[in-house]
Amino acid sequence: MGTDSDGNALTEVALALSMAFFSLMVLAMVFMGLPAAPAADSPATVSVAEAAPVTEEHSAPSTSLYLFFHAGSYYDQDLRQVDPQTLLPTGDQQWVIAVAGSLPMEQVLQIQTANNRLNPVITTLNDEWTAALEAL
Repeated sequence: MGTDSDGNALTEVALALSMAFFSLMVLAMVFMGLPAAPAADSPATVSVAEAAPVTEEHSAPSTSLYLFFHAGSYYDQDLRQVDPQTLLPTGDQQWVIAVAGSLPMEQVLQIQTANNRLNPVITTLNDEWTAALEAL
């Protein structure tokens, strides 16, 4: 009765090397997902004490213009229905289009593509605006 013990040794070595490689790959993927630590002398770093608190009145620039997308239509800040194709983009104004958070990503991308000339920022509606739009 003979056993093939010569092949088992190479199989064990190959298995051990593959497990080591897999462990290193997992560690590399974990560390690639972590944010990079900023340099100590970087001008972009600001301590928490120096940062100004964000309040509602200062959370958005005053040159932002808002559109609200609800039930297939666009509304302005006065809840009047508007056609975004009639709006003119200007250099100093930022267009913000608010959509429902439950809207599928495909439809959000269609909204952004359809209004590409405005270069809009897409955000989600808060509860107050959602209630106001549903009351229409």
